[in-house]
Amino acid sequence: MPEMYFDVRWPDGDVQRCYSPSTVIEDYFTVGFFCTGASGQLERLEETARVRAFPAEGRILVEALLNADGTPR
Repeated sequence: MPEMYFDVRWPDGDVQRCYSPSTVIEDYFTVGFFCTGASGQLERLEETARVRAFPAEGRILVEALLNADGTPR
C-alpha cells in the first residue's frame, strides 16, 4: 500500500506531521467513512489531545494530505 503523511493543527496552534502506512486514512477523513485500520491512527490523535488537556471545544484540524514524497495529494 502507498504511504502518506498528513499535517494536523492542534488547538494550541502546534502543527504535527503524522505518518500513515496507507492512504486509507485519507478516506477516513471523509464524512461517513469508517475503516478499522484508520481508526487506530485516529484513536492515537484523540489520546494525544486528551493527554495535552485541550479544552472540550478545541478542534483538531487536518491541514494537508501529502504523498510519501511530501507533495500535496
